[in-house]
Amino acid sequence: MSPDLLMLSLLGAPLFNGLAPLQLKVLALTAERVRFADGEALISGGDAGDAAYLIVSGEVGVDLDGEEAGERAMLPPGTLVGELAMLIETEHTSTVRAEGSVNALKFSRQMMHELMQRYPGMAEHFTQKIRARLERMAESLREIDSMLDIGDEAATRTSERQAMH
Repeated sequence: MSPDLLMLSLLGAPLFNGLAPLQLKVLALTAERVRFADGEALISGGDAGDAAYLIVSGEVGVDLDGEEAGERAMLPPGTLVGELAMLIETEHTSTVRAEGSVNALKFSRQMMHELMQRYPGMAEHFTQKIRARLERMAESLREIDSMLDIGDEAATRTSERQAMH
């Protein structure tokens, strides 16, 4: 994997976007380079996670729960899968498999914790990114809740009208 390709992959991942050039270089040099064969699982649903994988080349498929057997969502190079596992203890909810040959960078939780201790700005960056995501998710949930309240009010009015007639 060429250094340029590694840096482009890191820059394309939203969680890493905005890190200082030195921090990106440290991530590229520290991450383990791994290769997966066609059909090999990067992540298995139900397993405890301890690392994330940045897809550098190739594609991966995510098994969709509740869908017909074999149906998958395809993810291109530049995608970071299992990202929470590199930061906190978590259980993977989906299985991610290589579709053809895949080259990736592996970010273990232990490695990331060591880097964040060494580079506190990196820890702050991840905290801000995750906080912003949680705030967007909370806003989306508030919007959905508001729509549901409007729907409930309309249903109540309709029921009251029907009861009067």
